Amino acid sequence: MLIERDGLGRTEQFVPVAVPGSQPGELLAVRITATAADGPVGEALREAA
Repeated sequence: MLIERDGLGRTEQFVPVAVPGSQPGELLAVRITATAADGPVGEALREAA
């Protein structure tokens, strides 16, 4: 997942996902862990290859 803004990235289908602690420009493997009022929340598993 490409992180576009502080703590926000998009899936391959362009669904916005909150990823706390992430920085713009990071490319991460992310697991969806919860849902919030404004969409899914994920956690970074590792940097994508």
